Amino acid sequence: MKRCFLEPIIFFLLTQVFGDVPLYTTIETPDRLRIPRDGVSAIYIQILADLDLAATYLPIQYGAADVGRATQGPPWRWLPK
Repeated sequence: MKRCFLEPIIFFLLTQVFGDVPLYTTIETPDRLRIPRDGVSAIYIQILADLDLAATYLPIQYGAADVGRATQGPPWRWLPK
């Protein structure tokens, strides 16, 4: 689930800097790394889906031993952006 939280933030920042970027949702082999760029709207749709999934499945909080791990709060914070 942490991937569903970190990946949308990375794609959001990439679209802010570069605009259209290739949207990778699976691990690709080296010969498939040259795929065309996807539009910003398609990337934002994936970002929203991933953040919604992360906000649903990440725990509300962890114990004291796991301070700093992703919880439901940050994905909800990123959704309005």
